[in-house]
Amino acid sequence: MPAFLISKDKELPGPSPREAKKLRQETWRADKWIKMLKRWHHYLPSEKIDLDVNGTFRSHTMFWEGYGVGQRALFLVLAAYSVYDTEVGYCQGMSEITAILMFLPEEDAFWALAQLMTDDRHAMHGFFVPGFPKLLRFQAHHERILQRALPDLRKHMDEEQMSTGIYTPKWFLQCFLGRTPFSLTLKLWDAYVLDGERVLTAMAYTILKVHRSK
Repeated sequence: MPAFLISKDKELPGPSPREAKKLRQETWRADKWIKMLKRWHHYLPSEKIDLDVNGTFRSHTMFWEGYGVGQRALFLVLAAYSVYDTEVGYCQGMSEITAILMFLPEEDAFWALAQLMTDDRHAMHGFFVPGFPKLLRFQAHHERILQRALPDLRKHMDEEQMSTGIYTPKWFLQCFLGRTPFSLTLKLWDAYVLDGERVLTAMAYTILKVHRSK
């Protein structure tokens, strides 16, 4: 009898701990998504989400058609997340962040947003919870950097009564979305996804340093 026909008692190796963890996570996510879909009729549409989606990246082909496929998909992901994370719900500024992720299928974009909100590298959750505690910490850190590294600029800003609170919310909450050309924004988000929140303070310092004489 050929050797390959001989049965052996040796079992195939099971999944590694990392593979098993990933499988459990994917199973949990699939179950959670299905449960949310089944209860979708209980979720009331948000007028605030609808208004923000209608004004998100309207110059981009994916979103320029009012209530088109792109806008509807973006609305559904934001509405789903507002139910999934009730502490954050929906906060202005999240539509642009989510739109960056919409090259993915809706479910994947949803979980990518959840990952950005909760993982240690990005932890955007703290930017959007009531009181914006992480934004306040980043603004205070930014001011210390200005005082130490760019004291002349900081003095000039104080003389002109220009507070860092004027520009830093958009910089930190959305990683410069809408404040740089779209092609540059995508490169910044590549760096942000790879390196995490430290990109925010580094980029803020770099912008002010490069343009301090203007």
